[in-house]
Amino acid sequence: PVVATRVGGIPELVRDGVDGTLVDPGDPGQLSSAVVRLLQDPALRESMARAGRDRVRSFSWDDTARVTLSAYESALSHE
Repeated sequence: PVVATRVGGIPELVRDGVDGTLVDPGDPGQLSSAVVRLLQDPALRESMARAGRDRVRSFSWDDTARVTLSAYESALSHE
């Protein structure tokens, strides 16, 4: 699972509590607590890791191309 800060586009990619944990930027205590929690809870760690692997599959080149093409086709049909 991912432990990351809530900056930039990260919150759009990491689902807090599902496939990772998001913490506030500049808060080392929060970061350390999130890492320790995952280290101490193997079931949570495995669940988040599994969710992350499933999610990352949706970012393949084929899926991205299909979604992009669909968006272009939709935009062109509204002219």
